[in-house]
Amino acid sequence: MLILLRNSEFPPRNPDHNHSLTVNHRYMFGPRLLVAPITAANVSEWTVYLPQTGSNTSEPWTYWWTNQTYAGGRNVTVPAPLEHIPVFHLGLRKEIMEGEVF
Repeated sequence: MLILLRNSEFPPRNPDHNHSLTVNHRYMFGPRLLVAPITAANVSEWTVYLPQTGSNTSEPWTYWWTNQTYAGGRNVTVPAPLEHIPVFHLGLRKEIMEGEVF
């Protein structure tokens, strides 16, 4: 399942929250992975808007490559070497290792 986050957040939340209307460079791959392709040349870091996680705001977004966790509803800047596309998992690293990705 591929869900583009072009004009809405996933999962949907506050309808008057317009930030996601301006974000065009990310998509959900399944229910728990957020992918933010890099669309500029010669960058070493990338800023990504992480959507709120619905009513359960305690569930963090985990950056796949460093295991750093972030709260939703804000922009974060992450390292973006050439070999790493920014990918975030909704939840903790423990869940990833237990196979709870999709």
